[in-house]
Amino acid sequence: MPLYTINELQEAAEQWVALDYQQRPYKGLRSPFTPGLTLSPNEMYAHPVAGTGYRPRPVTAEEARRMLIPAWVTITDTGITIENRTYQSSDRRMRLLTGQRSGVTAHKDRFEARYNPYHPEVAWLFGHLISHEWIEVEFIHRDLLTCRWTQDLWERGTVSVVENGGRKDDQAAIALAVREFRRQTREGPTIGRPLAPMLTRRTP
Repeated sequence: MPLYTINELQEAAEQWVALDYQQRPYKGLRSPFTPGLTLSPNEMYAHPVAGTGYRPRPVTAEEARRMLIPAWVTITDTGITIENRTYQSSDRRMRLLTGQRSGVTAHKDRFEARYNPYHPEVAWLFGHLISHEWIEVEFIHRDLLTCRWTQDLWERGTVSVVENGGRKDDQAAIALAVREFRRQTREGPTIGRPLAPMLTRRTP
Protein backbone atom coordinates (compact mmCIF):
# COMPACT_ATOMS: atom_id res chain seq x y z
CA MET A 1 0.00 0.00 0.00
CA PRO A 2 1.29 3.51 -0.76
CA LEU A 3 2.28 5.80 2.08
CA TYR A 4 1.12 9.40 2.13
CA THR A 5 2.32 12.47 4.00
CA ILE A 6 -0.03 14.29 6.38
CA ASN A 7 -0.40 17.12 3.84
CA GLU A 8 -1.33 14.68 1.07
CA LEU A 9 -3.95 13.02 3.30
CA GLN A 10 -5.35 16.43 4.26
CA GLU A 11 -5.63 17.44 0.61
CA ALA A 12 -7.34 14.14 -0.30
CA ALA A 13 -9.84 14.56 2.55
CA GLU A 14 -10.65 18.13 1.50
CA GLN A 15 -11.15 17.05 -2.10
CA TRP A 16 -13.53 14.27 -1.01
CA VAL A 17 -15.61 16.68 1.07
CA ALA A 18 -15.80 19.28 -1.70
CA LEU A 19 -16.25 17.00 -4.70
CA ASP A 20 -18.12 14.02 -3.25
CA TYR A 21 -19.79 14.53 0.14
CA GLN A 22 -21.09 18.05 -0.45
CA GLN A 23 -22.37 17.17 -3.92
CA ARG A 24 -24.21 13.94 -3.05
CA PRO A 25 -27.96 13.97 -2.13
CA TYR A 26 -28.90 12.57 1.30
CA LYS A 27 -32.33 11.40 2.46
CA GLY A 28 -32.21 13.56 5.58
CA LEU A 29 -31.78 16.77 3.59
CA ARG A 30 -35.11 18.10 2.30
CA SER A 31 -36.43 21.60 1.81
CA PRO A 32 -40.02 22.52 2.76
CA PHE A 33 -40.26 24.18 -0.64
CA THR A 34 -39.35 20.96 -2.49
CA PRO A 35 -40.32 18.14 -0.09
CA GLY A 36 -40.20 15.50 -2.79
CA LEU A 37 -36.54 16.07 -3.53
CA THR A 38 -33.52 14.89 -1.57
CA LEU A 39 -30.79 17.49 -1.60
CA SER A 40 -27.03 17.60 -1.32
CA PRO A 41 -25.42 19.67 1.47
CA ASN A 42 -24.59 22.40 -1.06
CA GLU A 43 -28.16 22.51 -2.37
CA MET A 44 -29.60 22.53 1.17
CA TYR A 45 -27.37 25.45 2.09
CA ALA A 46 -28.36 27.33 -1.05
CA HIS A 47 -32.09 27.19 -0.23
CA PRO A 48 -32.10 29.39 2.91
CA VAL A 49 -29.40 31.65 1.47
CA ALA A 50 -31.60 32.34 -1.55
CA GLY A 51 -34.46 33.36 0.75
CA THR A 52 -32.64 35.34 3.42
CA GLY A 53 -29.41 36.42 1.80
CA TYR A 54 -25.88 36.05 3.08
CA ARG A 55 -23.49 38.58 4.53
CA PRO A 56 -20.15 37.35 5.86
CA ARG A 57 -18.86 38.87 9.07
CA PRO A 58 -15.89 38.20 11.33
CA VAL A 59 -16.32 36.03 14.41
CA THR A 60 -16.18 38.00 17.65
CA ALA A 61 -13.88 37.04 20.52
CA GLU A 62 -16.92 35.95 22.55
CA GLU A 63 -18.15 33.70 19.74
CA ALA A 64 -14.68 32.26 19.29
CA ARG A 65 -14.52 31.33 22.99
CA ARG A 66 -17.94 29.67 22.84
CA MET A 67 -16.76 27.42 20.02
CA LEU A 68 -14.01 25.91 22.18
CA ILE A 69 -14.31 22.79 24.32
CA PRO A 70 -16.01 23.45 27.68
CA ALA A 71 -14.65 22.44 31.07
CA TRP A 72 -16.31 23.10 34.43
CA VAL A 73 -13.74 23.89 37.09
CA THR A 74 -13.24 24.83 40.72
CA ILE A 75 -11.04 27.88 41.40
CA THR A 76 -8.48 27.35 44.18
CA ASP A 77 -5.32 29.10 45.34
CA THR A 78 -3.32 27.03 42.87
CA GLY A 79 -5.59 27.88 39.93
CA ILE A 80 -7.92 25.69 37.88
CA THR A 81 -7.40 22.19 36.50
CA ILE A 82 -8.27 21.15 32.95
CA GLU A 83 -7.33 17.71 31.60
CA ASN A 84 -4.74 17.14 34.34
CA ARG A 85 -3.12 20.56 33.76
CA THR A 86 -3.12 23.47 36.19
CA TYR A 87 -3.80 26.95 34.84
CA GLN A 88 -3.21 30.20 36.68
CA SER A 89 -3.39 33.95 36.04
CA SER A 90 -2.17 37.10 37.76
CA ASP A 91 -5.42 38.83 36.77
CA ARG A 92 -7.02 40.23 39.93
CA ARG A 93 -10.42 39.00 38.75
CA MET A 94 -9.27 35.44 39.17
CA ARG A 95 -8.08 36.15 42.69
CA LEU A 96 -11.52 37.54 43.51
CA LEU A 97 -13.11 34.32 42.29
CA THR A 98 -10.82 32.01 44.28
CA GLY A 99 -12.83 29.84 46.64
CA GLN A 100 -16.17 31.15 45.35
CA ARG A 101 -19.14 29.04 44.27
CA SER A 102 -20.45 29.78 40.80
CA GLY A 103 -24.13 29.27 41.62
CA VAL A 104 -24.51 27.05 38.54
CA THR A 105 -26.17 24.11 40.27
CA ALA A 106 -26.32 22.03 37.10
CA HIS A 107 -22.51 21.88 37.24
CA LYS A 108 -22.10 21.58 41.02
CA ASP A 109 -21.23 25.26 41.55
CA ARG A 110 -18.21 25.08 39.28
CA PHE A 111 -17.15 27.78 36.83
CA GLU A 112 -17.16 27.57 33.06
CA ALA A 113 -13.83 27.41 31.26
CA ARG A 114 -12.95 26.80 27.62
CA TYR A 115 -9.82 25.44 25.96
CA ASN A 116 -8.48 24.58 22.51
CA PRO A 117 -7.01 21.03 22.37
CA TYR A 118 -4.69 22.13 19.57
CA HIS A 119 -3.33 25.07 21.59
CA PRO A 120 -3.70 24.03 25.25
CA GLU A 121 -0.98 26.33 26.55
CA VAL A 122 -3.73 28.80 27.46
CA ALA A 123 -7.39 28.51 28.44
CA TRP A 124 -10.20 30.94 29.26
CA LEU A 125 -12.21 31.21 32.47
CA PHE A 126 -15.62 32.87 32.45
CA GLY A 127 -15.89 35.09 35.52
CA HIS A 128 -19.63 35.69 35.46
CA LEU A 129 -19.81 36.64 39.16
CA ILE A 130 -17.74 39.80 38.72
CA SER A 131 -17.93 40.46 34.98
CA HIS A 132 -19.22 38.83 31.85
CA GLU A 133 -15.72 38.61 30.43
CA TRP A 134 -13.27 35.81 29.76
CA ILE A 135 -10.10 35.65 31.84
CA GLU A 136 -7.08 34.24 30.03
CA VAL A 137 -5.17 31.70 32.12
CA GLU A 138 -1.84 30.02 31.35
CA PHE A 139 -0.59 26.49 31.91
CA ILE A 140 1.78 26.78 34.86
CA HIS A 141 4.59 24.88 33.06
CA ARG A 142 4.17 26.69 29.77
CA ASP A 143 7.81 27.79 29.84
CA LEU A 144 8.92 24.14 29.56
CA LEU A 145 7.18 23.75 26.21
CA THR A 146 8.59 26.17 23.66
CA CYS A 147 7.30 24.20 20.63
CA ARG A 148 3.68 23.74 19.64
CA TRP A 149 1.95 20.84 21.40
CA THR A 150 -1.54 19.42 21.61
CA GLN A 151 -3.89 17.58 23.96
CA ASP A 152 -3.01 14.36 22.15
CA LEU A 153 0.70 14.81 22.90
CA TRP A 154 -0.12 15.61 26.52
CA GLU A 155 -2.03 12.34 26.85
CA ARG A 156 0.86 10.42 25.30
CA GLY A 157 3.26 12.10 27.70
CA THR A 158 1.05 11.18 30.65
CA VAL A 159 1.01 7.51 29.62
CA SER A 160 4.79 7.51 29.22
CA VAL A 161 5.45 9.07 32.64
CA VAL A 162 3.09 6.65 34.40
CA GLU A 163 4.49 3.58 32.60
CA ASN A 164 8.00 4.61 33.64
CA GLY A 165 7.09 4.80 37.31
CA GLY A 166 6.06 8.45 37.49
CA ARG A 167 2.88 10.04 38.78
CA LYS A 168 -0.06 11.16 36.72
CA ASP A 169 -0.15 14.46 38.61
CA ASP A 170 3.54 15.26 37.94
CA GLN A 171 2.75 17.93 35.37
CA ALA A 172 6.36 19.10 35.02
CA ALA A 173 7.54 15.57 34.16
CA ILE A 174 4.77 15.19 31.62
CA ALA A 175 5.68 18.54 30.05
CA LEU A 176 9.32 17.42 29.76
CA ALA A 177 8.23 14.14 28.15
CA VAL A 178 6.16 16.09 25.62
CA ARG A 179 9.11 18.40 24.93
CA GLU A 180 11.43 15.45 24.32
CA PHE A 181 8.90 13.82 22.03
CA ARG A 182 8.60 17.05 20.02
CA ARG A 183 12.38 17.29 19.78
CA GLN A 184 12.68 13.75 18.46
CA THR A 185 9.94 14.20 15.89
CA ARG A 186 11.57 17.45 14.78
CA GLU A 187 15.14 16.12 14.53
CA GLY A 188 14.45 12.50 13.59
CA PRO A 189 16.19 9.38 14.90
CA THR A 190 19.96 9.41 15.39
CA ILE A 191 22.11 6.29 15.59
CA GLY A 192 23.31 5.71 19.11
CA ARG A 193 20.90 8.17 20.71
CA PRO A 194 18.63 6.51 23.29
CA LEU A 195 14.92 6.81 22.81
CA ALA A 196 13.06 9.33 24.90
CA PRO A 197 11.21 7.99 27.94
CA MET A 198 7.98 8.63 26.03
CA LEU A 199 9.00 6.08 23.44
CA THR A 200 10.17 3.34 25.81
CA ARG A 201 8.16 0.96 27.92
CA ARG A 202 9.20 0.02 31.40
CA THR A 203 9.56 -3.74 31.94
CA PRO A 204 8.69 -5.28 35.29
